[in-house]
Amino acid sequence: RIKGKTSRQRVCTLEIASSQWAVVVQLHHQDIKGNHASVITGGILLFLLCLALGLFVYSNMHRTDKINRIKAEAQAEKSWLQVENARKSAVAERELNDFIAHEVRNPLAAAMSAASFVS
Repeated sequence: RIKGKTSRQRVCTLEIASSQWAVVVQLHHQDIKGNHASVITGGILLFLLCLALGLFVYSNMHRTDKINRIKAEAQAEKSWLQVENARKSAVAERELNDFIAHEVRNPLAAAMSAASFVS
């Protein structure tokens, strides 16, 4: 028990982790009257801190969205370049196959045209 309890005190006893804790709330009516300015200042400060936190969260989300958009655009461009390179490779392979197929069908054409230049 708390000694010297007055009518302005409220006592609550809590048992936590095998220990007893006493919480005493002291009421001072005379202090409350002159304390309006600090309560208003504290409220304004709390509002400004909440506003700053909200702006931080919003800007962080906006920045994250922008980064994700840039990454998606880079991935799309990379995929497009891979498709274009595959198309160019397919065209080059077809041209090479056409050239080789012609040479296999007519192997003496190159030798005969070279001989005609010599004579």
